[in-house]
Amino acid sequence: MGLLKNELYKLFKMKKIYVFAAVMLGITFLNLYDYQPGGSEMTIWDFYYGQSVPLSMIPIFSQFMIIFIPIVIADSISNDYRNGTLKLSLQRPITRWQLLSAKLMVLFAFIIVSTILFLILSYTLGVYFIGWGEVTEYMGVSYLPMQGIGVTVGVYALFMLPTMAYGIFAGFIAVLSKNMSTAIIISLVLITVGLNLNDVSTVAPYSLAYHLMYFPEELMQTQDWSGILQNIGVVLIYGVLFTGLSFWVFKKKEILY
Repeated sequence: MGLLKNELYKLFKMKKIYVFAAVMLGITFLNLYDYQPGGSEMTIWDFYYGQSVPLSMIPIFSQFMIIFIPIVIADSISNDYRNGTLKLSLQRPITRWQLLSAKLMVLFAFIIVSTILFLILSYTLGVYFIGWGEVTEYMGVSYLPMQGIGVTVGVYALFMLPTMAYGIFAGFIAVLSKNMSTAIIISLVLITVGLNLNDVSTVAPYSLAYHLMYFPEELMQTQDWSGILQNIGVVLIYGVLFTGLSFWVFKKKEILY
C-alpha cells in the first residue's frame, strides 16, 4: 500500500498531467465555442443538445489518450530507470513484480480520473454553450435524459477497457526502453501505423488501434453476444499478452548495477 501511495504521489506531482488537463479544457472549449447546431457545414457533428456533447466528443478524447498515455507511463518507467529511481525503489523490501504492478495501477488511476474529468468537462461546456436540451443523440438514436446519462456513462466505461490495454502496451514499450523519449516515440509510431490500417477490413477487427477508436460504437451496434464477446476478447488478449511480456522483460531487465 505504501508503494502504491508513493507512485500516486509521483503521478500527481507531475506537471505534465495538469498541462494535459489544460489542453483538454482548451480544445473542448474551442470546439464548442462557435458550434451552432445545424448551422454549419464545416463540422462533422450533427447533435442539437448539450447533453449529447460527451458522446459526440469521445473520438477527440480517444486522441488525447493516445498521446497522453505513453507520456505518463514512459515518465513513470523509462524516466525512473534513467534517473536511477527504479534502482532506489528496488533497494527496499519490495519485488520487481510489486513495483511494476504499482506503476500499472497508477496508470489505470490516471485513465479513470482523466475519463471522469473529460466526461464532466464536456457535459459542463456542452450545457453552457448549447443548453441541456430534450434528448441525448447517439448513433442515430435519441434517448431521454436519464437514459442518455446511463448510455453516456456506459460508453465511457466501455472505452476504458481498450484504453487500459493500450496503456499496458505502452508500458511494455517503456520497460523495453532506457530512454523516455524513445519509449514515447515508439508507442506513438506503432499506434499511428495501427490507426492507418483501420480501413483494412481484414485487419481492423483484430487491431488494438481500431478498438481504441471504435470499441464503444462496435459494442453498441453489435446485436449478438458472439460479436460482443469477440470484441471484448480481442482487447483482453492484448491486455493479458502485454502484461505478461512486461513482467517478463522487467524481471530480466538490468536495473541494480
